Amino acid sequence: MSGTQQRVHTARRLLGIAQNAAEQAGELLLASRQRAAAEQKSSATDLVSDADRNAEALIRNILQRQRPADAIVGEELGIQPGSSGVSWSIDPLDGTTNYLRGYPGWAVSIAAADSDGTLAGVVFDPKVGAMYAAGADGATLNGRELRVSTTSDLAVSIVGIGVSYDADVRARQGVDLAINLPQIGDIRRGGSAALELCHVATGALDAFVEDDLEPWDWAAGAHIVQQAGGVVTPLARAETRGILVSTPGIAPQLRRSLQLT
Repeated sequence: MSGTQQRVHTARRLLGIAQNAAEQAGELLLASRQRAAAEQKSSATDLVSDADRNAEALIRNILQRQRPADAIVGEELGIQPGSSGVSWSIDPLDGTTNYLRGYPGWAVSIAAADSDGTLAGVVFDPKVGAMYAAGADGATLNGRELRVSTTSDLAVSIVGIGVSYDADVRARQGVDLAINLPQIGDIRRGGSAALELCHVATGALDAFVEDDLEPWDWAAGAHIVQQAGGVVTPLARAETRGILVSTPGIAPQLRRSLQLT
């Protein structure tokens, strides 16, 4: 078996584990929403619930049983070192505020990577039963192959955006948006970076950008976009970091508009 074939095989095995874990976490979250208790994290709008922690604990338990030597990095429960060379990134509930308010747009996000990059990524929307998934040989939604849009004109593109929980960062993002808004067709704001990334993979959005994210927010979704033919650009500023993804047809225009080139 060649190195490429071995990587595809490994990715498929990890993808199956991630999908199973995401489905089980999704069931837990659906059953817990009405009674979930929340508290503040970094700000009054940055919330965490007992459902977040319980879902992450469930995912970790599944991963530890099946892949005990792997490292795990989770949003709520921190870092568990490993020795296998594979590391998992977990966001057990991306879109906690949406979840707690009963607003659509929250998901479970799980990714696995090694020293050569991401091997597998899953974003699961339990409300509608949507399983976005990618290994090393393409991206799917409930088994259907995904491809990004063919949009090539930024002026007619639909761009998803995310904003920070930090008020000062949010104010700066508002200024950036005002500058760039005339260059694009329209914007959308869903409240879950993981799902917005997947919407780029399906072609529903032409791009998504948010520059105040942690890696677990975008690890799975960005991999899904890339496997669906999209362009992925990690972002880093002095004070924040995040992700820009887009269909190839508008990537150069969008990078110029955002002054990334």
